[in-house]
Amino acid sequence: MEKKIILLVDDETEILTILKNFCSGFCDEVHTAENGQAALEILENHSIGCIVSDIKMPEMSGVELLEYVREKELETPFIFLSGFGNEDHIKNATMLGAFDFFYKPLINTEPLKEAIIHAFERNQNNLDGLKSEHDKLVREFNCLLEKK
Repeated sequence: MEKKIILLVDDETEILTILKNFCSGFCDEVHTAENGQAALEILENHSIGCIVSDIKMPEMSGVELLEYVREKELETPFIFLSGFGNEDHIKNATMLGAFDFFYKPLINTEPLKEAIIHAFERNQNNLDGLKSEHDKLVREFNCLLEKK
């Protein structure tokens, strides 16, 4: 089982602290970034299993961060947690492959926890599928070598 490593992105330090404390209860590692640019640096240096991000931030919005992640062909589940959002934002985020969307303030944190856990499970299933495909290709390659 892969480690559960999450990246939290929000320009409000109080929210980051609350989210970090919350996620520390069920994640193996919690990384935080105060904007999309800082999140990019973390993504370059760590294997992230789930991203929870605000939408409206200075320097790089959450939607721009999601676009970057998808351009890099990363399938990392992406959850938006935002006090700023309308139908267009939700539609754009969904078209880019956002995993889920929550509004601030969160009255009940349980749905967010469930979404994060589900995101990790989906990520693990994707990894298991890739490993299975890899193992199959290795077996086929070995059979070809044996025939020569």
